[in-house]
Amino acid sequence: MRYHAGLVPNAFFWRDNTGHEIDLLLEEGENLKAIEIKSGETINPDFFKGLNYFGNLSAPSKENQFLISGGLKNYRRTAAKVLSWKNIGAKIVS
Repeated sequence: MRYHAGLVPNAFFWRDNTGHEIDLLLEEGENLKAIEIKSGETINPDFFKGLNYFGNLSAPSKENQFLISGGLKNYRRTAAKVLSWKNIGAKIVS
């Protein structure tokens, strides 16, 4: 959508040469939001590996780290905000 409006893209996939990755990085001004997307309803600690690794490299605020899951509820974990894919809406994009 941004591309067709002539705007610079602000959404990226990130992966380093050792296989660590983040599904989606969103740039919003000086803020960088790291987002992992998992289809599972049951949260597994492994889901946060990429977010934790990236957080140690770039030091984004934990308020800017998200895990989108196949579950139905939104809640907070130490590593990230966990959001249901069904109601993410404006909870990520400000």
